[in-house]
Amino acid sequence: MKIKCKTFDLSKTPPLRYAHWKYDGIWLTCRCEDGKIVCYSSQGTDLTRQVEDCLWYSRVHDALFGKHNAAIHGELHAPNQPASYVKHALAEGHPLTFTPFASNMLNHNAPLESLRDFFEEYDLPFAEFNRLSPGDAVDLLELPLPRGIEGFVFKNGNLIDWHKWKPVRTADLIITGFKEGDGKYLGLIGALKCSAVVSVVQDELRTVEVCNCSGMSDDVRDDITLLGEKLLGTVVEVAYQYVGSNGRLRHPRFKGLRDDKRPIECTLDQDPDLEAYWS
Repeated sequence: MKIKCKTFDLSKTPPLRYAHWKYDGIWLTCRCEDGKIVCYSSQGTDLTRQVEDCLWYSRVHDALFGKHNAAIHGELHAPNQPASYVKHALAEGHPLTFTPFASNMLNHNAPLESLRDFFEEYDLPFAEFNRLSPGDAVDLLELPLPRGIEGFVFKNGNLIDWHKWKPVRTADLIITGFKEGDGKYLGLIGALKCSAVVSVVQDELRTVEVCNCSGMSDDVRDDITLLGEKLLGTVVEVAYQYVGSNGRLRHPRFKGLRDDKRPIECTLDQDPDLEAYWS
């Protein structure tokens, strides 16, 4: 079953009953197939062999075994680690945590309190959630997120009316290079190599590359391609989700050129996580 998850828009989305914490990991569906318990990523990759030695797998096995097509959906993650760590942990055989979000073993509109009670029977920690009253979502979006939490999934019940929300950060960075486009963008600039200032030594800026930024419209991409190397050393505003474990911005997107900003202002301290990694 493919769960549809819309983007949460406070101004347009009707009030919803619950807000789940969205852990920073990868989506995992565990289900019973032909008497076996298998686990798939959102891309359909079979991860069963990589996770079957985890302590939680035996509990999931007990919950699903013998129930044909029964499924548990949740997040595979490592507490206090970003999603980028999960792939490394899978490759190296490091233990990971699985936190259930939903299951087709209960009604689609089942209240989350019922799911929490169901999973407690199998010693599986259900994802933390808030039951919302009118106006509560506004307050939640203004609070800082705990480490390891990348946003919220708002919903009305078990498997219905899912809306995801993740905060957006921005930073002013220096264009220090380009990546060539491919496919429909062959012959054009595909992405901007963007850097932040680490230090200034005798008026020379020492920088570190923190992302390859794309996401511009076709018209803007054409203009950037025409300007080419004239843009080197100029400032661009980049939107992103967070700083990954490798010190690079996750999901960077072009917001616009900033001719009102100087390169010397593009420092690491725009984001404490960026500064902590590179300093």
